[in-house]
Amino acid sequence: MSLQNNGWRPLVFLLLLVAGTLFLTLPREVYRGDAVAIRGATLSLLQSGDLAITKELFEKNKEILIGQDQAYFVRNSHDGRYFSKWGFLNTLLYIPPVSLELLGEPEMPLMAWRGGFGAILSAYNILWALGLTFYLWLLLGLFTRESVVKIVYILGCLFASFLWNYLRAQTTEIFQVFFFVACTYHYFVWLGENRGPIEKSSPKHLYVALVYAVCLSWLKPYFVLLLGALGLHALWFILRLKRRKSILSVATGIVAFGLFVLLLSHAYKFGSPFATGYGRTIHTDLGNRFVGNVFDGLGGLLFSGNYSVFLHFPMLLFAVFGAKKFWSDFRNHYSFMLLVALVFFLFIGKMENWAGHWSYGPRYLLFLLPVLSLPALSFFSDVMTFSKNRRLLSATGILSALFFCVWLQCQVNTLNFFIRYELYYEIFKIWAPEEKALAYFDVNNFARINYDLLAFRSGEKSFFPLEAVKPMLSQEQMDFLAHKIRSKLWINYYWFSD
Repeated sequence: MSLQNNGWRPLVFLLLLVAGTLFLTLPREVYRGDAVAIRGATLSLLQSGDLAITKELFEKNKEILIGQDQAYFVRNSHDGRYFSKWGFLNTLLYIPPVSLELLGEPEMPLMAWRGGFGAILSAYNILWALGLTFYLWLLLGLFTRESVVKIVYILGCLFASFLWNYLRAQTTEIFQVFFFVACTYHYFVWLGENRGPIEKSSPKHLYVALVYAVCLSWLKPYFVLLLGALGLHALWFILRLKRRKSILSVATGIVAFGLFVLLLSHAYKFGSPFATGYGRTIHTDLGNRFVGNVFDGLGGLLFSGNYSVFLHFPMLLFAVFGAKKFWSDFRNHYSFMLLVALVFFLFIGKMENWAGHWSYGPRYLLFLLPVLSLPALSFFSDVMTFSKNRRLLSATGILSALFFCVWLQCQVNTLNFFIRYELYYEIFKIWAPEEKALAYFDVNNFARINYDLLAFRSGEKSFFPLEAVKPMLSQEQMDFLAHKIRSKLWINYYWFSD
């Protein structure tokens, strides 16, 4: 392993750098929406020992629970109780920060998202980010011994992509990325060296990989697709082994147990083992149905300005240049990555809400991208073999591109998490629904919009949507609209806020 080859110093340096960066850029805001509701279920669990929302919390939050049925909580039609629509493991994972908050705030509300709780959640996120960094280091160590390459790759994944937003946002995407990277690392260890005999690999790593995949299905039920892809890929190699019967027995037992617990939790929460909590519409239609146009979804995930995986995760662009060499050197590993990518690109692309609206970037695919970008390592290795001048020029180009992407992410991070949606739905669509103004928010991505807003906030330039509605409003109305916009342009850094 690379820890043995290079020592601990580069890893310790990297962990300190990641922790320091996340500490300095702690968000002032608590991310609203899904995770707030999940932590509400955690609160109820700690108070009652049950996954259902307690009667006391229900009475205090009846309007939210009934009015947002299916959005956050789902009513069990058999007993009338409300449950979090998300997998039960999400609820369990938030026990540590919610417990700490309860020590200082015994009357914690169901939908807590203000005050010092944000600092606790951000600190919890940093711990998960450090765990993710550690597993990425181990994973990269299977493919390269160069500490500099590993550091550049990991920092590029964490801070030059939209993953940085989800390291700061106190929501569940960080759990998904961690579990998938950990699953992939252990599975790749089991696969062993591409040209070496797989018989020498310990099956324990395969079992751990399956456990992590099961955990993902307990976060979101559609991750059973990962269990299927992993199982099929592993089966191709297991059948060649002398110990295939014992390995298959244990692996099947892990998967069967995971699926049994998943179905049992669905039966308890939603009244049926096959009810997932998604797509159950009572008062609203939230687009969770599996009825979208897969070509529209794939086109958006690959090429749209707001949701392209290449634009939001630039390491994937470098991976394109190293794909051929990576396939040649690590075919067993790459075939697994491509299989999982194919399954989830098609599945997410077919979803009616493939974009995961009221969020930043293609968040449903975020879990996959740090692993899918691994061929970038082959490209970087090729760069290291270039002649001195060509190597210097290439390295300068790579680092310049990554630093520019970091700058773009800084634009996104500086303002509140949902500024694009707040301006669109709460200001322009209500007070000035002019076509060009609304189209601006559809066409431009988060980084461009936030860049324009920061320039408007500092007085450097006007804001295009505001100029677009100028002909249809009086000066008094324009002043009112400008004031409404400026009131939302507060700095989303805990240490450097206004």
